[in-house]
Amino acid sequence: MRNCVVVTGAGRSGTSMVTGLLSRAGLRLSEDLIGASEQNPKGAFEDRTILHLQRDMLARFAPPKIPPPEGWLSDPTVLETEAALRSHVVAAIQEDPATLWGFKDPNTAYTLPLWSRIFEAEHITPRIVLAVRDPVAVMASMADHYGTEAAIAEMFWLTKYLAALRDTNGEVFVAHYERLVAGDEDHRAALLSFCGLEPELDRETSPFIDPALNRSAAPGQACSNPLVARLWTALQSISGAEFDRDALLTEVKAIETDLNAARGWLEQIYRERAQWLERAEEQAKLIATLQGTKAALKSKLDDRTAERNTHVAEAARMRRERDKAVAKSRLQATQIDGAKSQLEQARARIERLQAARQAVAEEHRGHRQRAMETRDSLRRKVDALSREIGAVKASRARHIAVLTSDLEAVRGSASFQLGHILMRGLRQPGRNTLAVPIRVARLFRSRKAKGAGSGDG
Repeated sequence: MRNCVVVTGAGRSGTSMVTGLLSRAGLRLSEDLIGASEQNPKGAFEDRTILHLQRDMLARFAPPKIPPPEGWLSDPTVLETEAALRSHVVAAIQEDPATLWGFKDPNTAYTLPLWSRIFEAEHITPRIVLAVRDPVAVMASMADHYGTEAAIAEMFWLTKYLAALRDTNGEVFVAHYERLVAGDEDHRAALLSFCGLEPELDRETSPFIDPALNRSAAPGQACSNPLVARLWTALQSISGAEFDRDALLTEVKAIETDLNAARGWLEQIYRERAQWLERAEEQAKLIATLQGTKAALKSKLDDRTAERNTHVAEAARMRRERDKAVAKSRLQATQIDGAKSQLEQARARIERLQAARQAVAEEHRGHRQRAMETRDSLRRKVDALSREIGAVKASRARHIAVLTSDLEAVRGSASFQLGHILMRGLRQPGRNTLAVPIRVARLFRSRKAKGAGSGDG
């Protein structure tokens, strides 16, 4: 079996203070909680998911602060809410099975039969803490914070505690707001022990309780509703988890019997609520129809707007193109005027060029005549020079022949060949130097032999 802590009670009865105290002592709450507000400066500590699921479900049956009618558990919406609550609780517990998890929601006082089914199906043992407070202080607090009328606040307080005590058979811990605010450490220790928590009280939980937050205390004032007074008297006589449950449940049953005698007002509220829901559903359908019509009209309007925007854009584009065409026409007109001016200048220039051409032509004819005369003179000079060049070439040929003959004679002389031998010996010493005597001897023998040959001839 798994355990969990459930904190409930009438609104403005200390459920937030009790849950905050338990959290400081080690109770694990869900991460998504309703935060602090003017009504609860230190935080509401309400599980947002559970709060919204239960509030939406109860709104199907009765206005706020009115208990649901008999047979509410069989409504299809309850089954949907039950599945969602069951899934949320299982996931929260399994997130850290080693630590104790719990939640707080005053609406739970009306829905404990539903929670009994959930806990039984998931094998969870709940430890239910019922936070109670003087109903006069509750009425004052509800009037201050919510503007609730005293009679409605009294019936709200009464029906919540009657339902919680009846549906749990009194198996709860009755946590008195006034005793906790007054610093009753025995009462606080008993509460923590009931929930399975053992903190260091002075360090962890004591500083959390602020007596200054008991802003609606009403000592000495009495309830106007006798049934509320009877139940408050019974609750004042008990505390914690150790009390005479049979006596308490007997009183609860008696009060419920007296309350049922005047139950006609509740039945009227339930009928009015059902009629209101029917009207609300009809209005919702009408709103849906109107929204559909609105959406269709909006779609048509969007289409018309888009079409208009397209036309506007097209007109703007055409204006831009027109402006461009006008600017281009103006530019072309300017260019044409410039071209005309240039054409006139060109015509004047052509006329000047034609006059100059005629002058140049006359001058050209004169130059051509002089050039032809110069050409004929040059031809005669060229012919004379050609004849002189031919004579010079013939004279040079004869002179070259004489020089060639003289050169061959020099080369064939003994002195030239001897000089050649000596120069080789000087330019390339070594073998050429040693060969000089031999070559000279050969030269003289050769010359001698040529001389002898010439003598014989």
